[in-house]
Amino acid sequence: MKGGGSSLDEVFASIRRKFPEIASMEEDPGSRMRVALGVFGLRVGNGWTQRELARRAGMTQPRLARIEAGEVNFGIDTLDRLAAALQVPVAELFAKKPRSAATAPIRAAAGAPVRHGGAAAPRARKAADRAR
Repeated sequence: MKGGGSSLDEVFASIRRKFPEIASMEEDPGSRMRVALGVFGLRVGNGWTQRELARRAGMTQPRLARIEAGEVNFGIDTLDRLAAALQVPVAELFAKKPRSAATAPIRAAAGAPVRHGGAAAPRARKAADRAR
């Protein structure tokens, strides 16, 4: 953070106030969005691009981008491949706060450096611009 005494928690709280839909998504995002947030957070936590995780999981980057955006239904085989690639149990993809998944989208919206390609990057930049 530049020149301010604000902690990251204060930034997250500010974003939640400005965008109540983020706060409500954190409370109960539904299974598809919970997996989307879990995959996104675990991928970012590993420092991987969408292309890297897609390669490890045996899928295309556009398919992974749609999964992370919560735009597509997927089967158990896909969950198994993602969990294996991320080296976590499948249940971890559904966890309310899998490792770093709970705050990864908010960190992206706050302008924190997040390495990822694909469809979510422009949305994260727009959210960060609105938050400023």
